[in-house]
Amino acid sequence: PRKSAPTPSHGRIFSFCSAKGGSGTTSVCVNTAFALAKAVPPSTEILVVDLVLPMGTVAQSLGFETHKTIAQLTQQVHGGIDDTLVKKYVSHTLRWGFRVLIGSNNPHEAGGLDVDQIAPLFQTLRTMYDYILVDFGRMLSRISLPIIEMSTSIVVIVTPDISTVHATRLIIDHLDSLGI
Repeated sequence: PRKSAPTPSHGRIFSFCSAKGGSGTTSVCVNTAFALAKAVPPSTEILVVDLVLPMGTVAQSLGFETHKTIAQLTQQVHGGIDDTLVKKYVSHTLRWGFRVLIGSNNPHEAGGLDVDQIAPLFQTLRTMYDYILVDFGRMLSRISLPIIEMSTSIVVIVTPDISTVHATRLIIDHLDSLGI
């Protein structure tokens, strides 16, 4: 039996990260969203957010092109982030059963990101979507930590080499020290 989706005001955030680039974080995030879309009722709203900065790989992985990004969205905030503003930057539901929101398309654009708007953005996303899957790649920073703190679950991707295992242990210990 399928579980019912959470109420939109309490959307669940799942953060995907790794201690090493090239570990397959984007692939795991996107494939998890696809599997989730197949397992829940069609009315369930699923969003994949690419916050691998300065430029992510979710859009490339899906063959999706857009010029609408979080970096641009944060520059358009006048008084607060609301559903109307967010909908201008989120894709339509793709053939895989989920929507996409891209962080930035290039390093120059990423430089314009207003970091102070990221936490409010995710508070708004939680009211709009049932599941928000966030690809951070290997980023653990002042941008990712507030979102990781809001997350229902954190998926840490590990490759079987000693340097990545060691770095992953450090990340997990750091998150644990923060009470996450």
